[in-house]
Amino acid sequence: EGLSSPIISEVLADRKGNLWVATEGGGLNMIDRKSGRTTWYKTDSPRGRRLSENNIKDMVYVPEDNEIWVGIHLGGINRLDLDTGTIRQYREDTKRKDGLPSDDILNVADYGDSLIVRMKSNMCIMDKKTGRCRPIRPIDDYLSKGGYIRMFIKDSKDNIWVVKWNPFKLVRLAPPY
Repeated sequence: EGLSSPIISEVLADRKGNLWVATEGGGLNMIDRKSGRTTWYKTDSPRGRRLSENNIKDMVYVPEDNEIWVGIHLGGINRLDLDTGTIRQYREDTKRKDGLPSDDILNVADYGDSLIVRMKSNMCIMDKKTGRCRPIRPIDDYLSKGGYIRMFIKDSKDNIWVVKWNPFKLVRLAPPY
């Protein structure tokens, strides 16, 4: 078996040296570098390896927890526990004020006990244990003037740099958010 899709959005390695390849449309692929065998994680995979959707936009590996957090277009966030092999899905929940505000996830970044999550028109901090989200409020002020979030990066001082598009603006968010 090869990769499930030729459109690759992200590649990372876990602590065992396995390669994890995120694809747009083909889900997640794990390549065991010792055996060369590829395992697919998709919506139609066997229970336990089943993703919420196959269009992966981003992922981050957290070595301390041995987990991969996957941001999926129209699929929310999926957490893959590499020790147990289980996947937990976090989906849009607008009925709760601390629920995930959208399933349209574009980026995820590790932030200690939380994740920074980017959607097209907002960002939030998601608690890894509870799945509760809180919006990053300063970004709302910039988005109220139109446009959307193109990308973000967290620097070594925990500042979040956000690129807003249409019109273009670079925004620095300093902690606490």
